Amino acid sequence: MSNLLYDKEIKCLLCDEKFIVQMIRNSKLAVSKRDTDFCNYYTNEENPYFYEIWVCPHCGFAFTASFKPLKPAQKEVVYHEYSKRATNTKLKKERDIEDAIYAFKLALICAGLSGQENVIIASLLLRLAWLYRFQDNKEEEEKYLAKAAEAFQVVYEKGDPLKNP
Repeated sequence: MSNLLYDKEIKCLLCDEKFIVQMIRNSKLAVSKRDTDFCNYYTNEENPYFYEIWVCPHCGFAFTASFKPLKPAQKEVVYHEYSKRATNTKLKKERDIEDAIYAFKLALICAGLSGQENVIIASLLLRLAWLYRFQDNKEEEEKYLAKAAEAFQVVYEKGDPLKNP
């Protein structure tokens, strides 16, 4: 296992079960370059974007440290619309780019269903675009960059409608 990774116990926002996630030691990261949209490239063997999404092994809920706690009504929606149907939510301990892309897509679904702020959804879309950039998949990168730009535009122009109805 990489010396950049360490285990941390967290509690799922949906089912309240505790589980272990892989975290990156930020103090040991070295940025080799940064794109104009703030996408960082690292000299290290591990990419912190790969571990940004936590996927609960008990219920499959995918989230980040930025997600807000769920209210009972939000939990009910996620249980009904996602958790009962979620399959293949187990990821390898050390992730590759395919695992990271899959985790971000799960997190986008969970963010939408659980009513997370639009800025969180926009950030997920942007990071997903970056993952496709790392793969040199221009079509998917541009698709998610456009979605992220649209989401950030809404947040900029109107504030966050979920936060300021």
